[in-house]
Amino acid sequence: MDLKQREIILHKRIEGLRERFETIAQPRSDYQLEHFVIGQHDTPARMWVQAVLELQVKFFESERMRLEAELAEAQADLLEAEAGAVFTSFRKARLFRIRASQERLKISQIELGRLGLVREAETLLRLIAALEKDHGAPFTAEEIEAGEAEYWKRRAERQANHELQAMGTVSAGQLDMLRQIASGLRHIEPWAIWRRDPKWPKILLKEGSDGGEG
Repeated sequence: MDLKQREIILHKRIEGLRERFETIAQPRSDYQLEHFVIGQHDTPARMWVQAVLELQVKFFESERMRLEAELAEAQADLLEAEAGAVFTSFRKARLFRIRASQERLKISQIELGRLGLVREAETLLRLIAALEKDHGAPFTAEEIEAGEAEYWKRRAERQANHELQAMGTVSAGQLDMLRQIASGLRHIEPWAIWRRDPKWPKILLKEGSDGGEG
C-alpha cells in the first residue's frame, strides 16, 4: 500500500473522530481561567481587570477569525466558479479546485479556533458577572487605582513568603520591592526624564524613609 492510499484510509478514520477535535477546542479550561488566570491576583479589582482584559483580547481575536473565515469562503467560492467556467482549461480548473480545497480546509481550522474562543469568552463573562455581583457594580478606574497600593502590598508579601518557605530567605529584589512599597514615592523630577539625565530616576522619598539618591 503506497503513502497516498494510507493517507486516504487515515483521513477517513480521523474524520470519524472529528467531534473529539471540538471537545478539546477550548485552549484553557474553565478551572484554569478561574483559578490561575484570574485567581492569580490578590484583590477582586485586579481579578476583574484581568478578566476584562482577557475578554477584550478574545473579542477582537474572534472578530478577526470571523472575517478570515468569511474571506476564505469568498475566495473558495470564486475559485470554484472559475474552475467551472467554460473557458477554463482542464489544468487551470484542477489548480483552482485545489486552491478552493485549501481555503475550505482553512475555514475548518478557523472554526475550531473560534469555538475555543467562544467557550473561553463565555467563562470570562461568567467570572466578570460574579465579581461585579460581589462588588455591587462594575469597578471604576478610580476604584482600581485606589486599590493598587493594597494589591501590590499583598502581592509583594505573598511572593516574599513563597521565597522564604522555598529557600529559607527572601531575595534582594523582593526586599527592595517591599521597601519601595513601605516608603512610597513623593516626587519624581520630570526634567531628569526629558533631559535624559544620567542620574534618572532621581526619587525623593517620603520623610522618614531610609533613602536618598541611589
